[in-house]
Amino acid sequence: MNESKLQNIFSLEGKVIVITGAGGLLGRQHSFAVAAFGGIPILIDIKEKPLSLLKSEIKKDYSIDCDVHQIDISQEESVRINCEKVLNKFSKID
Repeated sequence: MNESKLQNIFSLEGKVIVITGAGGLLGRQHSFAVAAFGGIPILIDIKEKPLSLLKSEIKKDYSIDCDVHQIDISQEESVRINCEKVLNKFSKID
């Protein structure tokens, strides 16, 4: 299957995708995959430094300006506030 057809099948064009644990090994790979297929990765992790580095890499490699949020997803209020921020900016979460 050629790359163009593959991208059409898995297109995430314009989709706002929240990735928890984005600073970790799997989260990084998921973030790159979302960006590669046209989605907007919303990067969430408890540690800020890996998120900043990942945001820079995605911007450089895919020209996508993703959102970064340092939160502890075990704290319900933090998750609620973060959801509101994302919804205010993008009007949706896919």
